[in-house]
Amino acid sequence: MDLNTLNLIIGGSIALVASASTSFLNFLFQNHDSNKKRNWELEDKKREKSQKILLERIDQTEILVTGIIKWVIEQMQEIENFLDEDKSFTEFIKNSKPVFDNLYLSAV
Repeated sequence: MDLNTLNLIIGGSIALVASASTSFLNFLFQNHDSNKKRNWELEDKKREKSQKILLERIDQTEILVTGIIKWVIEQMQEIENFLDEDKSFTEFIKNSKPVFDNLYLSAV
């Protein structure tokens, strides 16, 4: 075989191997990059879902606390009105009705 032909074959082989290895490495990088982005998106969705649940629970708690505060204010006003009538506090307790059963429902 002629030396020039052998140099062309070796040069072409080197170019072919370099091109194939570059394509393979590019495929690996693209695959890794897309998997990383996909995992980030899944983590973001999971985090958003957790935050949404947390915000809903905070809203429910705020509603309940608001109801409790309203109930306490009403009870304090009743006690004040009752004591203005010169009656004892123990008499007020005997006459009061249990309200804790419907406390959450009145808050909503």
